[in-house]
Amino acid sequence: MAIWKTLCENFFQRVVGDGKVVADLACGYGEFINNIKAPKKYAIDLNPDARQFLTKDIEFCLSHADDMSAIPSNVIDVVFTSNFLEHLKTKDECDAVLGEVLRVLKLGGRFIIMGPNIRYLAAEY
Repeated sequence: MAIWKTLCENFFQRVVGDGKVVADLACGYGEFINNIKAPKKYAIDLNPDARQFLTKDIEFCLSHADDMSAIPSNVIDVVFTSNFLEHLKTKDECDAVLGEVLRVLKLGGRFIIMGPNIRYLAAEY
């Protein structure tokens, strides 16, 4: 999708940085992870069909967001997620996901969270 290519080239790449290990949590169709430049990339999703949308340089992890056991601890520089956390049903589920993100991130790593604009979608949530 052209919009994600533009977003990654003109914004997210600067935020992610160069030479970083990147993971896309709840990657969906891989719009972000396919377009970000990184020497090592992981895509995590519960849907096995997500794998078919990813480029060959991406390691796909078929798993729940609160169990990324396929990824060792302290190896990721940047975890990215878009429009995902608002789908978790409870604060406990959110805490479990955040715990896994913290586990896989290197010390000083970054968690980039994109969400819907609640101002325009308040009735949906």
